Amino acid sequence: MKIHAPFIKILALFLVFAMFRVSLCAAAGLVPGSLALLEGSFEGPEMGAAWEQAKREIFFNPRLLAKGEKETTLVLDQWKDEGQILVKTWETVDSEALQRISDLMEKAWSAYFTFSFEEATALLGQAEDLIFIPGDSQFRTRVFFESRILKGMILRARKDPSFAREFTKAAALDPGAVLAPDRYSPEVIGAYNRAKNSLKAKGTVSLTVTGTPDDADVFLNGKKIGRARGATGNLPPGVHFIEAKAPGYEPWSTWMDVDQWEHPCAEFNLKQAGPPGEPALFFLERLEAGDRPYLSRLVERLDVDYILIPDGREGILKCWLIDAQGVALEQVILWGEEEDQGVAARRMSEFTAPLRFEWGDTEEFFLSQVNLPPNSVLSLKGEEEIRDVSAWKRYGPVIVVLLVVGIAAAASGGESGGTSIEVAW
Repeated sequence: MKIHAPFIKILALFLVFAMFRVSLCAAAGLVPGSLALLEGSFEGPEMGAAWEQAKREIFFNPRLLAKGEKETTLVLDQWKDEGQILVKTWETVDSEALQRISDLMEKAWSAYFTFSFEEATALLGQAEDLIFIPGDSQFRTRVFFESRILKGMILRARKDPSFAREFTKAAALDPGAVLAPDRYSPEVIGAYNRAKNSLKAKGTVSLTVTGTPDDADVFLNGKKIGRARGATGNLPPGVHFIEAKAPGYEPWSTWMDVDQWEHPCAEFNLKQAGPPGEPALFFLERLEAGDRPYLSRLVERLDVDYILIPDGREGILKCWLIDAQGVALEQVILWGEEEDQGVAARRMSEFTAPLRFEWGDTEEFFLSQVNLPPNSVLSLKGEEEIRDVSAWKRYGPVIVVLLVVGIAAAASGGESGGTSIEVAW
């Protein structure tokens, strides 16, 4: 007598459903759900082998909804590519603007030396329109300094007494800057020094810059002044350029015209741009920085409830468990030096036991997400009859395993009050 495949499939589904009646989450206080594993790069082959053993426990455990390695890698690669495109676009636009600014400044100097002051002033105006577009603060600071000096020189040549104000604006950007005698006349250098001394008499104001992520580097007029969790700087009144950068984020910049009596503050919120390098290491750094939004975005991107991140930086293999809010719930040492790699699989099994999924009435989700061994011949789709090989021989080993585990799970579920599942045949 031949056994039809649909009967075998139904029986297999029933046994798998029985297994998921058990919930181990009450003991650990965790919510069951699906998880993804990030791939790590380790220094020694022993640690790499231990991680492979630990992963095997995850991917061969049908009671865990583990996202496949290839799928996880694909999602992260796409995110990384998107981020690189965003940052590259920003850098390209900035580079083109800087080239245009340089060309305008060169033409403005040429016009000045031919006494075409109106033309030089017009060219400076075009350059400054581009200078105040967000971008690299170091270059913009340097060019704005040069443009204010040239503007002051033009006004001085026209006998306009307001030239000193332009020199003061230049000095505010970099009070320690000195004009080179091989480029500027002694009269211009003297006028600039007087303006600089006048600026010092006004004193400075305190600037505070805050934003996210907390560990972003903050730059004032092209010079680093600290991290976003509390970057401060003292600056003279005038125009100033502010910039913030962090790995995996789009850069941010702005400018402000600070008055003598103000106490300015600047805030920013960098946009995520995808991991710039090796994912596990990058997200470990985000974890240490307390960057919960980025970790939460990672969980969202991978469409899971939890993330397992390997950590081999201290010579031992650890694993972090991250939830959907980007919070590090727990960590475990999977393997230490001189230990057998097999302990990693056992410890991983204990570590992930509370995450075993408790099923509801979600047959479609079950059919698409259940984590069966990669080489299993069990098929959950199709209605064809098995003709060449007996169905019992083809599916027998899998069903025996499911039957044993299912009976144990059902027995345990009766004591713990697991979720009841109604299946329509």
